[in-house]
Amino acid sequence: MKKLKLLNITLLISAGSFFYSCNQGQRSENYEENVETTVEEVDEDFERKREALERDIENKMNDLEDEISTWDDKIEKSGEKANAEMKEDWQEVKTDMEKAKNDLAAELDKVQNSTKDTFNDIEAEFEKTSENIENAFEKFGNKVEKAFEE
Repeated sequence: MKKLKLLNITLLISAGSFFYSCNQGQRSENYEENVETTVEEVDEDFERKREALERDIENKMNDLEDEISTWDDKIEKSGEKANAEMKEDWQEVKTDMEKAKNDLAAELDKVQNSTKDTFNDIEAEFEKTSENIENAFEKFGNKVEKAFEE
């Protein structure tokens, strides 16, 4: 009888250990699946951000090209109203904007080769370049307005 009780207790402990072990294995698999899903979501989010920044840079380059073309036309059509100094100023701004366009192209290359570690720096660089472009056109536009008001 004692042997039977001992055998039953041993079987009960073994079965409990087996089920506990299986349950832990299942939990471990669930954790691994959750981690894989999270990593995939982070990668997809990064890819979306990178594609959005690429589009923003390409749009900024197109806008810059359009703005340069528009100002070229305005200066050309203004004829004698645009004095030599204004035309010279425009050539300086245009040269700076062509350089900015090249900088944007370099930033686009950086974005396409970026990693999660370098992305934020590249994004900040793009914001700074965009701000510089806007400021340069605004400054030149104000100068032109003043010249035509006089």
